Amino acid sequence: MANAGCVIALGTDDPSFFDTDLSQEYALAQTAGSHLSNHVINKNAIEAAFCDERTKAALAARLNK
Repeated sequence: MANAGCVIALGTDDPSFFDTDLSQEYALAQTAGSHLSNHVINKNAIEAAFCDERTKAALAARLNK
């Protein structure tokens, strides 16, 4: 999907129902052969987040430290 231009981000829609957490989702992505780094996946998640630009900028700054 990433090769087709889709933006990839990870999340946990309903952790109790799916019995997962974010760490497991990242591990599954790597096991599935994702060529995207965790940094890129996190960057995509920040850009797609439902929050204001100030919050996105603060998160991006933390990610890039």
